Amino acid sequence: MNITRFRPLALVAVAALLALTACETTTLQTAWKAPEVGSIKFTKVLVIGIAPIDSMRRPMEDAMKAQITGVPSMASYELLPDVKDQVDPKKLTAAAEGAGIDGIVIMRMKALEDELTYNPGGYVPVGYQSFSTFYSPGYALAPYYRGMGPYSGHYGAGYGMGYGMGYQEYAYEPPSITKDVLMSIETTIYDAKTGKLVWIGLTQTKNPDDRHNTIPEVAAVVKAKLREQKLIP
Repeated sequence: MNITRFRPLALVAVAALLALTACETTTLQTAWKAPEVGSIKFTKVLVIGIAPIDSMRRPMEDAMKAQITGVPSMASYELLPDVKDQVDPKKLTAAAEGAGIDGIVIMRMKALEDELTYNPGGYVPVGYQSFSTFYSPGYALAPYYRGMGPYSGHYGAGYGMGYGMGYQEYAYEPPSITKDVLMSIETTIYDAKTGKLVWIGLTQTKNPDDRHNTIPEVAAVVKAKLREQKLIP
């Protein structure tokens, strides 16, 4: 059973992007492309990482920029150093026109959630609780050697002997709750000359590590989808 709790973004955005420790996995949840678009052929791209403070924005945009290798790219902080200006469409449009930008890629965190999974517990066969306890001569091989040759004393003793006689021991595992952190990032691609939306996708990262790992991972998932849709080579 999964229970999802939403976190106040303003309170936890910095901590979530800087220091969440666990295994990181990013998947694409949804993706849409403009029907009239056959392929993306920008000559210069502006990347925008929406963040409330500059210390988050710059590393985020640097990570995004590093993933664009086919054409020249610029980070929004290079054109608009004030972090507040990155959400001002008039200033962004003017800066993009002045820099010769024809494509814009935007990433923003859309949601940050705690997902709680209830594990009911119960009785588990002792020898199968973990790989290390099962995969050992004294347990796994005991039935083959019980009472046979020079190994009978070693493999036939203890638990192995009980196993060979058809006896199985169980251990009780109490109920527990596992918490995972889910971060949703929205990526949008716009044609800077027409202002039209070209592509939008939503990714979800489970237990994000930090922004330096998360953004490249999100970018890789997005690029894979764009290639699948034949929007980029």
